[in-house]
Amino acid sequence: DAIDVDASRITWNIDSSFAVEKVEFGNKIKLKVSDDYLVGKTFKLECIVDGTVVGSIEITVFDI
Repeated sequence: DAIDVDASRITWNIDSSFAVEKVEFGNKIKLKVSDDYLVGKTFKLECIVDGTVVGSIEITVFDI
């Protein structure tokens, strides 16, 4: 279910052993990695609202 939250209350946390570029815009985020050797690797993205993790997802790099 979608939650309508003011973007100023949202922060993002990336839990990764490698560098992940992030660009935040409003309540959305764009992620990017640049090295071919990262294909198949995973990292975790957390959405935090008012200091509480409200969602997380494990992301697998599938293409560069």
